[in-house]
Amino acid sequence: MSKLLLSMPLIWLAALASAGQTADIIFADRFEFRPGLSDWNESTCQYDDDGTSHGTGVLAVSSIVLAQDSDPNDNIDDGTTVYYPTLLETSSCTFKLIGWGNGTSGSGGAYYPDYFSHLASHGFVVAVAHTNFAAASDQPLLTSIGLVMASNDDPSSVLHQKIDPAFGLMGKSQGAFAVARELAEPDATAGVLIAAGSGEENALSKPGLFITGDHDFAQPSVISGFDLATGEATLAQATQAPNPIGNPAAGHLDLDNRPGAIELSTSFMRCHLRDDPNTCDYISCASCQTEPWSDFRTKNIPAELSIEESGSNPDREG
Repeated sequence: MSKLLLSMPLIWLAALASAGQTADIIFADRFEFRPGLSDWNESTCQYDDDGTSHGTGVLAVSSIVLAQDSDPNDNIDDGTTVYYPTLLETSSCTFKLIGWGNGTSGSGGAYYPDYFSHLASHGFVVAVAHTNFAAASDQPLLTSIGLVMASNDDPSSVLHQKIDPAFGLMGKSQGAFAVARELAEPDATAGVLIAAGSGEENALSKPGLFITGDHDFAQPSVISGFDLATGEATLAQATQAPNPIGNPAAGHLDLDNRPGAIELSTSFMRCHLRDDPNTCDYISCASCQTEPWSDFRTKNIPAELSIEESGSNPDREG
């Protein structure tokens, strides 16, 4: 089987995408759902809260495997797993899609559950490319996006006519390098690059969030990616000191499940993919952050999206 599924006929893709689509409720015993904090607005197809994406969203999460690894002997898992809010199955809304790229240690479809569940619980469909060699593979994130869009056209799929064609890309380490490369796709709207940046040849012209940590060995690459970006860009660097949210370490692997990184990434995608209330204000405001970043910078933010810096945010809960 070819690793580049996007080049295959759509009808074949649809058949593969339908395989194994038995949805399971997941994460219910892993995360605390917080009814009443915020809610999905079915009339606007947006998620309404203070914009911080703080805490797991109120939406239950399900998952399906769209494609298994085509060749278990080649050490490159080209499968795809999709996480989505369970209400998608009965909602009249179409949902925004995010393609995810794993880091080197993250092969498979469940290595970063904190990211996947958080995004889906706030109303996103997340297509996880299984490979842990995303930087060296041929468009793994777009391949997974292609599988989801094939399911969107398949009447037998739970995703049928539920997916908006515009999408975002997000990845950790090697997956972040893939984001920088694949964000050139016309329908790609925005990217989140965690613990890796982009080179001059892949400088981001679309909105980008660059996340690193005080002790992340990839920090120079992340900062360089931010500096090279010609579009809207945000840099957030996690602090390596004991801090109020209980994350004393800020190394490369610590960003696998750092709550502040997960929440800011979610708000960033909510702003640029769905224009949820308060989110664009939040992601451009250093003093409004729930995470005590040691470095937080923005550039090329449109004036209408930037709010005046202050010691508090009137839209943020105390």
